Amino acid sequence: MRQLLTSFLIALFILIGGCASFFAPWFPPKQKEAYEELRSEHTWLGKEQSESAKIESIKLHTLLAGEYYSRGQYKVAIEEANIALSRNPSYAPAYNVLGLVYMKLKDDKLAQQNFERSLDIAPNDPETHNNFGWFLCQRRPKQMDQAVKHFEIALKDSLYSTPEMANTNAGTCELSRGNYRSAEEYFQKALMFRQRQWWSAKIHESPTFFTGFGLIGYYARLRV
Repeated sequence: MRQLLTSFLIALFILIGGCASFFAPWFPPKQKEAYEELRSEHTWLGKEQSESAKIESIKLHTLLAGEYYSRGQYKVAIEEANIALSRNPSYAPAYNVLGLVYMKLKDDKLAQQNFERSLDIAPNDPETHNNFGWFLCQRRPKQMDQAVKHFEIALKDSLYSTPEMANTNAGTCELSRGNYRSAEEYFQKALMFRQRQWWSAKIHESPTFFTGFGLIGYYARLRV
């Protein structure tokens, strides 16, 4: 069983290019220039449109916080998230980012408070459920059952864009406590989602992928 799970993990790491980038929570990449452009665009707007600009500004500050988090610039990430929250104290994604940042800084108390606050506001958000589940798995081993429940909630959302992440995280947590059968099932699901994404990308790149050397090359790589 352990040998089989090792094979699954190797296959996953090949597909995702290494676990470090895979386990890192995903945020759409945004640059500071995007915020500057948005701000300049809205300087002339009236009161109604200014409210719309405010909402977009909150989103962009949160996205910037996520980007700075992914770069390891945690102080700036906290500043950006706090700017977003100063404009809307009930913006759940900003608390989610703060939870991730404080988890990296090993301030588990603040990390948990921010994850829980995010879920209080948006109880069905799959990204926060995945991140909080990973936090509990890593920092609260006695709450492993609760961690897996958070992954399951994320996976029930049909609009969740990265189900392979929650499946892999759940499998890793189950593996850490010796639940090999459950871990195997989660890893299988993660591989299935990644394979679907690979096929979709190939078809999008080349509609003729299923003919000629494209398909032959794919099977050749599988055999290596």
